Parts: sequence; C-alpha cells; structure tokens
Amino acid sequence: MTVSPDLLKKVWVPDVFIRGTRSIDTFSLLQKFQGVIISSDFTIFTSLMMQLKLVCSMSFQMYPFDVQRCTMYVKSYTYTVNELRLHWMPPGLSTDDDLKQQLAGYDFSVKALNGTTCPCPKCVPNVSPCLRVYLVLRRHSFIHVLGSYVPSGLFVLVGWTSFFWPAEVVPGRTVLVITSLLTITSMYTGIRQTSPTTSYVKAIDVWMLMCILLTTLPLLQYALILSWRKKMNEVNVITPKKPSVTPVVSAKSNPMDFASVSVYEVRKRRAELVGRVGLPVCFLLFNLAYWPTFLIPSLQESFD
Repeated sequence: MTVSPDLLKKVWVPDVFIRGTRSIDTFSLLQKFQGVIISSDFTIFTSLMMQLKLVCSMSFQMYPFDVQRCTMYVKSYTYTVNELRLHWMPPGLSTDDDLKQQLAGYDFSVKALNGTTCPCPKCVPNVSPCLRVYLVLRRHSFIHVLGSYVPSGLFVLVGWTSFFWPAEVVPGRTVLVITSLLTITSMYTGIRQTSPTTSYVKAIDVWMLMCILLTTLPLLQYALILSWRKKMNEVNVITPKKPSVTPVVSAKSNPMDFASVSVYEVRKRRAELVGRVGLPVCFLLFNLAYWPTFLIPSLQESFD
C-alpha cells in the first residue's frame, strides 16, 4: 500500500546521516519527491530524491595518471551496532549511463561495502553502524600522452640533431636548439595552466622539466666547443708545405702549441660523443624509470 510521507512522523525511522557532505538538497514540485510503501509483513519502504555535494580530498602527484578515490559514509548518529543495522538493498548501487558522456575524461565506478561499522574513539557511541561507498575516478591518460608526452619528446630529439651538424655552422646549431627549448617551455606553460594547481610536483612536471634540461644541455655543450675552438684559433702554428718535412714553429709561438691543439681537439671529440650518445642513453634510462613509476600504479588501481 502506498501511503503519504506524513506517516513517517508517527513511526520510528533511523537517524541516518551522510558524513563528508558539504550540502544536501531535496526536490519538490507539487509535493516533496518522497514515497512510502507499507508491505503486508509490516515492512515500511521509503525513498527520497536528494542531491549530495561531497567533500573529497584528491591527490594529483600522479597526474595525469592519477586515480581518485572518494569515500562516502552513511551511518547512524546515536544508535549502536546492537540497536541498528544498515545494509544496501539488492541489487545495490547503480550508476546512470549518461555519466560516461558527462565524465568523458574519466572512468567512473562505484564500489559499495555492506554491513560495516565506523569506529570513532571520541564519539558517543564509539562504534556505529555504517555503510561505505567508494567513488573511483580514473583519468584517461592516453590523450595526455598524445598531446603532451609525445610532442615534447620529439622536440627533444629534434634539438639533439644539432650534434650531427658541423661545429662551424653556428647559426644552424644554436637556432635549432633554442627553437626546441622555447617550444618545450611554451608547452609546459600551457600544461600548467590546464592542469590542477598544486603546491607539489606532479608527474607531468617531472617529465617536462627533464625535457627542458635535456634540451638545455646541448647549448652548454656547444658553448664549450666554441670556447675550445676559439683557443685553438689563437694558437699560431706554421705548417710545412711538404708533409715529409718536420713542422717549423715560429719564433712567436709557444713550443706547447701543438700539444694545446691536440688537447682541444680531443676535448671537442669527447664533447660531441657525449652529446650524441650520452644524452640519448640518459633519456632512455629516465623513460625506463619514469613509466613504471607512474603508469603501472595507475593501471593496477583501475583493475582493483
């Protein structure tokens, strides 16, 4: 039998409240959206339409591979476990199909725990009947990989192509590296404007800062090469016309000039080798450490 909700004023009802809510709104048109049904076994069923705004503490250290877990507690305020028990009605909780369109950037799931208790040492009673609901939001990270990670990594590789240009081509090497550096920096600025504002470093920050560092090092390396080339040009060496004749050193030159030239040439070759081999190896090792650290925990959270 369907009766008026005014019947609830004359019967016992549990003192249920939802912890962690910022606001609770109910709806009404001609009357309040609430129903009461009395069964033949004197069981009273009541339903009420309401809107909850929950407080959820989120952590963005793994952004954009973060998984947010928000917990909602439905519990009794004064009754103990012996006086009141709370259970979810079958089939439990369900979600609206429109959520997939409204939360296009997330995988949303709900997990409800039945027959649990909520301890509170400083409350009266200390243990009360409680139901838990876990709202899980897993961010879609593939779009961030395509839009942020892949372009920034490619620009790092573009900046490294300057290692294969002759050291004499000063405008070509500097313009290429500086353009890559400015592009990555502008990308990082745009990412920070669209990402959550935090006081700590996020996963995307670690990646972008590493890309900026690996793009800045070629400039420092090329600056050293230019300084060594300048010192080599300052050495006055007179080479012989015939290769078989022993070189003659001018009176104004230093006897150690030939040794200085060889030292600078060896330094230049080593610097070029470090740029062509050392930096790619460092970037490879960084990727081997970065992706298991941030991506694997996100995948494990999604399957739990």
